[in-house]
Amino acid sequence: KMEWLEPGGDSLRPASAATVVSANGDVHDPSKPPGWWPSVTTWPIVKGEERRHKVMGVEVQEQETFGVDYVTGRDVIRCLRTVLPEYSEDELWEVSDSLMVQVNATYGPMPPELAATQNIALAAEDLAEKLERLLDDAHSCAVAKALWRLAAKARLTPDMFAVHRKGFGVVCHPDNKRGVKAGDLVVDFLGELYPPWAWQAKQDAIKTVQRIRGMRESGPPEFYNMQLERPAGDAEGFSILFVDAMHHNNYAARLSHSCDPNVEVSLKAIDGKYCINFYAKRDVKAGEELCYNYHSCTDSMKEVEAAFCLCGARGCRASYLAFVGEQGNSHVLKRCHRLVERQAALLAAGDAPAGSIPTSDAVAAMEEVGLKLGRGLLRDVPTWLTHYVAHCALYMKREVAKLPRHILDDHRKTVEKELAKSKGGWKPPPFGLGDAEIEAMAVRENRLQSMAICLSRVRYMLGRGPEKLPFASAPPPTRPLTAREVAEKMFGPKDSMVQGLLQAMKPHARSVGKDVEGDHSAEIRHAEFNAEVERIAREATDPENDPEKSLKSGLIRLRDALASMPPTPSARHDVAAELVHLHAHTRRYWSVRRGDHHGAFTAEEIPVRENEVNSFGIGAEGASEQIVKQVRPEYKAGTAGGALLVWYKQEMSDPLQWVNANRRGCVVVPDVSCAYSPRPGVAVAKCGAREREAWLAHLAEHPEDPWPQHTGPWGPANAQRLIGSPVLDAFMAAHEAGWGTRFGGGRDEEDEPGRPRLDPDVLTWLLDRKHPEC
Repeated sequence: KMEWLEPGGDSLRPASAATVVSANGDVHDPSKPPGWWPSVTTWPIVKGEERRHKVMGVEVQEQETFGVDYVTGRDVIRCLRTVLPEYSEDELWEVSDSLMVQVNATYGPMPPELAATQNIALAAEDLAEKLERLLDDAHSCAVAKALWRLAAKARLTPDMFAVHRKGFGVVCHPDNKRGVKAGDLVVDFLGELYPPWAWQAKQDAIKTVQRIRGMRESGPPEFYNMQLERPAGDAEGFSILFVDAMHHNNYAARLSHSCDPNVEVSLKAIDGKYCINFYAKRDVKAGEELCYNYHSCTDSMKEVEAAFCLCGARGCRASYLAFVGEQGNSHVLKRCHRLVERQAALLAAGDAPAGSIPTSDAVAAMEEVGLKLGRGLLRDVPTWLTHYVAHCALYMKREVAKLPRHILDDHRKTVEKELAKSKGGWKPPPFGLGDAEIEAMAVRENRLQSMAICLSRVRYMLGRGPEKLPFASAPPPTRPLTAREVAEKMFGPKDSMVQGLLQAMKPHARSVGKDVEGDHSAEIRHAEFNAEVERIAREATDPENDPEKSLKSGLIRLRDALASMPPTPSARHDVAAELVHLHAHTRRYWSVRRGDHHGAFTAEEIPVRENEVNSFGIGAEGASEQIVKQVRPEYKAGTAGGALLVWYKQEMSDPLQWVNANRRGCVVVPDVSCAYSPRPGVAVAKCGAREREAWLAHLAEHPEDPWPQHTGPWGPANAQRLIGSPVLDAFMAAHEAGWGTRFGGGRDEEDEPGRPRLDPDVLTWLLDRKHPEC
């Protein structure tokens, strides 16, 4: 078991202590948290000999490497087939693989500026000449003839057979006649270790400097880092460290990607520490490039499209990045784990009694993915956080069970489209339930990694970074409000909903009726309305009255008073009445905590180097180490809660921004002031009959989704910062009944018993009202 930096668990040692380099090469700086610096291990003794990595310059060598993209690889095969029609697909691809080896042998020694403008012709000619020397070999002569044809075609149409520079790579040394045998240890991966919270903060700092410089995202990310995963079976459970090889590295950082790799990555425990080792999957001959599958994912389609693969292999996927955005394999997530469901789960977790533990089913689901109670990432965490993680673990279990059917349905539709497009000429590859289940398991692995990153970040945020508060006592991100507190928020004398409403109405009371001399009816109506509001407010906040009953009756009276006011294009009293109606049918409210553990704070300075901002593409060692800026990240109040609500999507630097933009109507009721134009002569937008019809249809059919902006003048929140809505009430009740864990994501008939149901009274009053003429 190695030392892991999990915020709030490990403490810093005195900064005065000296750096120590142990006998086996471990760099140990006592002034830094454990796990931050490169870790080098000795290799185990096997049959009396030290098992070590391949020696650079003797068994392997670094050089410029080159490749072809997916389309060019297929064009090469088509050209070879015209000369070798009797050859099977396997034989043709074997020729192509030999050609890729020759590409590196031909262009590797060239100056980069010359090699960068080449096509495959010169390499094909070199390989053809080698084969022609084997005069007694009919196979070699036939292949040489095909290669000469390929070279001629490449010289006529060089753009079709372009060779692209990949940068520094590693090949089996040309003089290494033994090659690299299957099962041989090639090298270990060396770099600086970052816990997820520190890695995410560093990436955000780099993006900050890029924005300052006006740099745009122009390509895929650089891959000088890997994830070191602590296995689920470890005593401390699953976790992640990021290993950054940008500044401290060995040649493992220069291995290229291949969709059909000859090297595989393996996690090994050596001398009590986890290491990332590279082993040969199969025999690698002299001159062949050593490659492994990056298995990298992104939620950015731009990055996927820019990350074109140059492996030239038969199984090339065209990109070395897999898309895992919300459009990819998110069928179950979109059905029973949307923002409103996650918000309901987080609020319910906050209601859990202190010291309680999740149900046995939830604990089993956590153990299944390596999230262990009281250990690792869940060591010393508050009760509410344990319950929320337990819910997410149950959701992951539900998702992996229900997702394969959706994946199969998607595959069937894709096959039907491709068959129609090819008019039956395309033969689909085999894809069955087993393949779909494997894909679903990959989705779960991605979810688990996101949860580990989320928990690391939340632990850091709850400890307020450098302040290192004991986060075991951290309260939930939200605080439930009593009926008396809600009454003050709605009808109180300061910063309440009615105060904001009266302030928004005031300009319209002065302007209406000016065109008719002596007509003061509008002023009279507004005066009567203000008097009624004062009476309602006194009764709703009277400590002698039942707070729940007086609050609801007060809101209904306010709704009816607004509904009786004739609306104008700039003062939509009818819209305000409908928003108050939703408040009247909301059973519970919460407020966001903004102090102590959930308050804003400034993190430690993060140095950003030139090579991190603008990689030169020639390997980590060729880039500048100059520090160009020290960035001090600023964390907003409530960021920990926002990170938990987007736990499955941890690439966001500001999760609160996404949450606030996607909770309109379903989690929070918009502010009533949005029904009034700030200027009496300007009409309130999006308040026509068509918009209202679309809004009512949305409430009836998709209440769980945020209100579309085109359906009304809705703002993202309310001035009182109240969390609560009739929709959230429905999903809180459904959460208690097992929605998202025992129901959801499956067939409609099996999910029906647990489906969330909006209170019928909410829609009845709205549907019975007619759209007024302004």
